[in-house]
Amino acid sequence: MELLELVQSLHYEAKLPGSPPSAVTGQSGRAADLVRWTIEAYNDIQREKDSRWKWLRSSWFVNTTSGDQSYEPGDCTDVATDSAITRFLAWNLDDEEEPFIYLVSDGVATERELPLFPWPEFRSLYVKGSHTASFPAQMSVDYADSIFLGPKPDDIYRVSGYYWKSIQELAADDDEPEMPANYHMLIVYRALVKYGYAIVGQEILARARTDGQPLYDALVLNQWYGRNRLRLPGPLA
Repeated sequence: MELLELVQSLHYEAKLPGSPPSAVTGQSGRAADLVRWTIEAYNDIQREKDSRWKWLRSSWFVNTTSGDQSYEPGDCTDVATDSAITRFLAWNLDDEEEPFIYLVSDGVATERELPLFPWPEFRSLYVKGSHTASFPAQMSVDYADSIFLGPKPDDIYRVSGYYWKSIQELAADDDEPEMPANYHMLIVYRALVKYGYAIVGQEILARARTDGQPLYDALVLNQWYGRNRLRLPGPLA
């Protein structure tokens, strides 16, 4: 559903009199509340689970410049949009999938894993003092979310990996949530909870929670990235 359709569904679920809003802009009074609650509800969902939802995970790459050791998120390209990253939340460095790297002139067939290294140790090894540029052997991220390569590159290399996008902000009538359509009604039920609190409507609150909880459980089961990571058992004692 698009944003306007979500707002109209909220109007229906709230059993409000009259016609639902015909646009999300230029509204006042209760109609403006419906729009605001719908947008806030989607934002709330996206922020849960530390924003580690599959629809917020994306791929990136950057072509290095010889002699340049660090790269900011805006220097990198989102693979899906083929444009510079604009919605950056964090690098996806907390799993077993290490970044890749290859020398562009040698081609992607030479691609290899680029091991991650903790920033304090990396800083001592590759940032302090002077170093000879070479094929980067390790990657780290500083506290300002800049990527660092060590040693600094001596040529054009392509480095790639995953990152987490910041939440999607809905604003226009036809804006559609990136969250899969199967779960769009969860946005409506979350917005209905906000309406229920506004009018102190216990029946509304109970219905919104009863109808919304199964959808949220299904969303977590299918879309929370933390549930989809393979965990192998440790060694036997």
